[in-house]
Amino acid sequence: MPLARLLAEAEVVTRTRWEDMPPAWQVFLIVVLVVAFAGATYLLEPRGERRPLRLPLAILRAAVVVLAIAILFRPIQTEELQEVKHGQVVIAIDTSRSMGFLDREKDDAARQALARSLGNISEERLRDLDRLSRVKLALRQEGGEWLRKLAQKNRVRLFKFDSTRERLTDIDKLRDAPKGEAAPDPVGDALAQLEGVAAEGQSTALGDSLQRILTDLRSDRVAGLVLITDGRSNAGSLSAEAVAARFGRKKIPIWAVGVGDPDPPRDLSVDDFRAPDVSLAGDVLRGSVLVRAQGYDRARDVRLRIDLDGQQVFERTVRVGGEIPEVPVEFDTKVARPGEYTLEAVVEPDPDELTADNNRAVRRIRVIDERIKVLYIEGYPRWEYRYLKNALVRDRHMQVQVLLLSADPDFPQEHTEGVPALSRLPGPEQLLDYHVIIIGDVNPEARTRAGEPVFGPGSLAAIRDLVKDRGGGLLMISGEQSAPRAYVGTPLEDVLPVVIDPMAGRGMDYSRPWRPRLTKDGDASPLMRLEPGEGENRQLWDVELPDLYWYVPTEKPKPLAQVLAVHPRDKNQNGAYPLVAWQRFGSGTCFWMGFDEGWRWRAGVGDKYHYRFYGQVVRFLSLQSFTRTKRFFVTTDKTLYGVGEEVRVTAEIRDHDAALAERGSQDVLVDMPDGTTQTLNLSVLGPDAPGKFQGTFKPVLVGPYRVHIDPGAKGSLSEVASRIFEVKLPRLELQEPRMDREGLERIAQASGGKFVTLADLRTIEIDEVPPEPIKVGRKETELWDRPWVFMLFFGLLLVEWIGRKASRLL
Repeated sequence: MPLARLLAEAEVVTRTRWEDMPPAWQVFLIVVLVVAFAGATYLLEPRGERRPLRLPLAILRAAVVVLAIAILFRPIQTEELQEVKHGQVVIAIDTSRSMGFLDREKDDAARQALARSLGNISEERLRDLDRLSRVKLALRQEGGEWLRKLAQKNRVRLFKFDSTRERLTDIDKLRDAPKGEAAPDPVGDALAQLEGVAAEGQSTALGDSLQRILTDLRSDRVAGLVLITDGRSNAGSLSAEAVAARFGRKKIPIWAVGVGDPDPPRDLSVDDFRAPDVSLAGDVLRGSVLVRAQGYDRARDVRLRIDLDGQQVFERTVRVGGEIPEVPVEFDTKVARPGEYTLEAVVEPDPDELTADNNRAVRRIRVIDERIKVLYIEGYPRWEYRYLKNALVRDRHMQVQVLLLSADPDFPQEHTEGVPALSRLPGPEQLLDYHVIIIGDVNPEARTRAGEPVFGPGSLAAIRDLVKDRGGGLLMISGEQSAPRAYVGTPLEDVLPVVIDPMAGRGMDYSRPWRPRLTKDGDASPLMRLEPGEGENRQLWDVELPDLYWYVPTEKPKPLAQVLAVHPRDKNQNGAYPLVAWQRFGSGTCFWMGFDEGWRWRAGVGDKYHYRFYGQVVRFLSLQSFTRTKRFFVTTDKTLYGVGEEVRVTAEIRDHDAALAERGSQDVLVDMPDGTTQTLNLSVLGPDAPGKFQGTFKPVLVGPYRVHIDPGAKGSLSEVASRIFEVKLPRLELQEPRMDREGLERIAQASGGKFVTLADLRTIEIDEVPPEPIKVGRKETELWDRPWVFMLFFGLLLVEWIGRKASRLL
């Protein structure tokens, strides 16, 4: 507690006690004896001409005796510092993302009542205020008069909460200022602090937050809690109603103030925007997007358009709403010129919808005018190899060379027309020229028929360098013989996104069928999208794809790995076995397959799913390799984030100028969705990584972001590889955005409180809790042992003796 407030609300209470005082009858007897002694002294004094002094001297003698007796009784003075503890009123304000929504109340009476309570504002202005802004305006009415009324009776504490609670400020119980001093304005200070609060929470844990507030108040005397929220709880482990009952048992009623429209709001959105990261110039660029509508009684026509760098390339009107909550839309276009482009999907906003922040989605694509250089190394002609190498060679956007190690020396190795066939693995320098290298079930210690190592000195290290330094891609397809077990201790062990267990899988039963189960990341990844619609794709993976049988168990995924699919049944102490995973390694990417039976997906459909999957993976792995040709390179760990989620930005300057490449930090420009630009300072990764920088930031605006380096006078824009990523509203906060009136009424009832809407906030009155003095300090002083007592005692003796001498009574 601050000292100033402690002194202002504390008082000193002084008491005196007699430590060695005998019982009352003995004290009475002593008093009688002292009086008798004084009387006897007076009566026995000689009578003479100084008779008038006899009585004062007798009294002095009696006083000396009384003082001596008092000293023997040991008087002790006690000073107690007591704090006046006032009752508390707690106000908890929801600051989750849903409190940033714009409501469009369908109830005219409720809308008009709210406008009146907020200062008779116009309905047009009311439409422009999000939920949290309405709360702030309600608290500011008449200079915060409602808060002042609460603070005149009790102390007020303000909290904000989303997934947890955070204390904002306190308003001490109001009192009149001393005359001549300016009265402080704690209410105005609290309102000013509240203005800086934003609706940024990714989720709402109402029950958990209430429990934490209750814990904070365990030693306070609380008159009531005012809970200002839309009532939606989508996280946490505790039931808000159960926690409210705990408030009730402590006699703390909750006034639940509902914010928002209790009717389902209208909202149009685009979601699940899919497009390839890399496309070839002149090739058909295909993508898909999901148009959603909620809160509409009937289906309506919604116009969707696809823009490429601001130019419309596709348009379609879809009917969505009512019994058709979402419609998948596939689109295609051609891009003739190579370069980097922004692809944007937009649906026209409805003036009455909840928010327009989710009416657009963006993707950054790269169009190249060269083919992807692929090297596929395989140990033996397993089924996965047979179908995959044929599809790769037929892909006109790739230059493929295949090396089958078990083939006879005169076997014609597969290759793309116009590219020479291989007879042996290229040397380390030549390996660095590929964009993607695929390693099948190959033993890193394998030898040719002539007895020479397949992977010569430096070959595995060169593949590692291709990924780490050149931005290349590595795809490993596991097999029963070597991959990935045999790569423990090799330069590629660190590149893989999983921790290898050399002994795993020995003696396992592979007769039971299974299907890969997509993780949350896998469900959202375009790499696992084999059907354009989200529901269709999930149905395909869960039900329609043929069963698989074999897989290789590993110990666990690495910390930065993205696991896209896991085994549906089998697991170890670290969780379900990963089956499909990838990770960034340096400036490149490694993709790992834990099974080799994707060829079974060809049943009845040919390459539709089998090579669609591998084609997407190879193009994904090649992306960084193409952008690595740029002098100024920037990337992020993902392309899609939620509001407030941390973005990790990595930059690299590939420059011979030491002043650029060896600096200790690097500024990166971040183009924001609102048109502004911020500067983010990245720190060098370390002394062993000159020219490489990394940093993080948390975006708070929804929309597309672009990060790039300003090349300055020593460079040009053509030498800059920028990165586009998208920030979206958290899905949890959008699942059910209406105000939960029913839930708030249950919370209020369980605590013994009451539910009101924001329009009726100022009707809440909370009684005063009587102040309670609390002892906060104590000091004891033994009065008998003080110098002045000694001086008084002997002073009385001296005066009495001198008086008797002067009166000739001695």
